[in-house]
Amino acid sequence: MLPRLTVTGPGDVLLVVENRQAAEAVCDARPDLPVVWCHGQPPDAVVSMIVQAAQQTSGVVICTDADLGGVRITARIHDKLRLDTTIHIVDVGTVPHEEGRPFNAHSRNHLQQLAQRPDEVGAFAKRCLHRGYAIEQEATTRSALQAVLDSHRPPAVGRRRPPAPAGGSAAGQCASGAPEHPI
Repeated sequence: MLPRLTVTGPGDVLLVVENRQAAEAVCDARPDLPVVWCHGQPPDAVVSMIVQAAQQTSGVVICTDADLGGVRITARIHDKLRLDTTIHIVDVGTVPHEEGRPFNAHSRNHLQQLAQRPDEVGAFAKRCLHRGYAIEQEATTRSALQAVLDSHRPPAVGRRRPPAPAGGSAAGQCASGAPEHPI
């Protein structure tokens, strides 16, 4: 059992990011926004921490790669959150990007299954299928996050808190060696 996580500060949205560099950039640029870097498919303890933190915020923004792995990560987190949680799924394919590797048959088949879901995860899977290729680029992820954070600044993402390790407070715990720059 994880110790109780407390999200502190004025922020009201939890940001869950798969890409490490993008998560660090958010931490540097928006130190009052709670950010969890999930580093691929998160283990149960990290999912529990995300659920705990989400219960203390008004919503969750999930930003993963736009590929089968990203849709699976999004689905796992989405499905563990309370039904009344406001969830925004960031599709990094909505900003200018380079075309990634085409999906193989395995990825297409699993994305087609996920696309049958009647929720935002299903819509994300459909958009990935429609493009037909993976998007796993740091700069693209940062641009997509910036667009979402800018568009939701006053009501939903106007106040921010940093990520927290399991068992800690979410305030002031975002550490990154990267230089400060806009995400």
